[in-house]
Amino acid sequence: MQVWLVCSEAQEAELGAMPSNLVVTRKLDMPAHFDTVVDLLFEANRQAHQPVLSALPVPVIVAAPVITGKDLPAGFIRINAWPGFLRGRRVEACGNDETARMAATAVLGMWDKAPEWVPDEPGMIAARVIAGIINEAYLAWSEGIASKEDIDTAMKLGTNYPHGPFEWAELVGRERILHLLETLAVANERYLPCSALKNSVQPGNL
Repeated sequence: MQVWLVCSEAQEAELGAMPSNLVVTRKLDMPAHFDTVVDLLFEANRQAHQPVLSALPVPVIVAAPVITGKDLPAGFIRINAWPGFLRGRRVEACGNDETARMAATAVLGMWDKAPEWVPDEPGMIAARVIAGIINEAYLAWSEGIASKEDIDTAMKLGTNYPHGPFEWAELVGRERILHLLETLAVANERYLPCSALKNSVQPGNL
């Protein structure tokens, strides 16, 4: 299997050693022959990348944890490749095309990882949970309940999470967290982002 991987330096480092049958690039500039395309920069470049990827006759795996399958061509598999989420052995994924699912399983297996097939919903599971925790942490901090440092420490010691909520927010990006919460809040008001989180994001960064 020949795989074309579009990713950032940080994503490449998080994935680890690259197999010999995989070509890594920083832009969507593909050769004539390949079996699968993995675009981990899709989320930030969807308008430019989707028309190109949609025309390909091969399975396509994209990093797109917020949008759902109804916004993508049928042969796409979407995964959660937010910073920090590629470090574990399981990677959340969704998509119904059986050929593309097999390709995703094979590609992730190159890094000794496996897909965790989850419902086709905004945020999948892990990103939705983390976004909710971050939102509650910003609310608690804004009400003077505890400092950011104390909230982070309590979360790591109390739940054994690798990062506290504010550390997660910085790692993933507050803009991404806010965008996911606003998307989720359309269907469920409990995800409405608090003012402190919204105010922490510079206008125009969404």
